[in-house]
Amino acid sequence: MWVDGRQDDGQLRLDHARSFFEAARFPDDFHRAARPMSADNEAVVHAIHPIEPGANIAGVNTYTVDRNAPRLDDKCGIFEYHVNHTLRTLYPNPTGNLLDAIRANIHYFYTAMEARGCTEIFPYGRFEDGESNNYYAPPDYPEVELPELGTFPYPPVELPTYSDPLVDVGPGATTA
Repeated sequence: MWVDGRQDDGQLRLDHARSFFEAARFPDDFHRAARPMSADNEAVVHAIHPIEPGANIAGVNTYTVDRNAPRLDDKCGIFEYHVNHTLRTLYPNPTGNLLDAIRANIHYFYTAMEARGCTEIFPYGRFEDGESNNYYAPPDYPEVELPELGTFPYPPVELPTYSDPLVDVGPGATTA
């Protein structure tokens, strides 16, 4: 999570650590990992460098601890706080497509928390209680079996052949 993607040894460089934890920014020329990585080491990092939840209140260097916000190791608390506090503050009365999209995104966020034992919450009501939601579930396409690629929920799109007479060369090419 903290290691430059160009490094394959998984070791955090000291200058990068200082940039993350002292300057609270990504190091210059930092690259994301080229393969999936986990954050299994986050408990170790947070134990050594605990960060209380909070925010800068009046600009740079005004970090104020928020005792109502969950700690970083409380994943269910972070989910609940984001949904019940952050979203409700930003979107107090969403309607229409925005409401549908928010409901869907809350559900998608929950699917990442479900295995941790978190409870799904519905601050904007359930879909069954109100409007239909086009974003909530994928369309009901028939599955298509492609032996060389596997099973897909919808048939592949056939792209039209692109042709540009100024670029095409070879048999059948035309010139202006």
